[in-house]
Amino acid sequence: DRKADLQFTAVYHGRQEVQDWDWMSPDYGKAVGKGGFGLYFARLNYRPCRRLNVFFAVDNLADRSYSYVDGYPMPGRTFRIGLEGRY
Repeated sequence: DRKADLQFTAVYHGRQEVQDWDWMSPDYGKAVGKGGFGLYFARLNYRPCRRLNVFFAVDNLADRSYSYVDGYPMPGRTFRIGLEGRY
């Protein structure tokens, strides 16, 4: 039974066609093509006892600027720390 582990996740979002909701764009409201992009995540877990988990996570490791819909940007690099209990 391991006390600690490191998780690494990579997610690729392929090319897609979306509506452009950036009101400053000449293509506002029209369907536009978006290229694919990858995102990377890491999480370190530590279990001091069987029912308790402490974690530190980093989302969007590369601090990539991206959006699923034009005009609505997603968060940059994000750090999280937490405590999980099992009963």
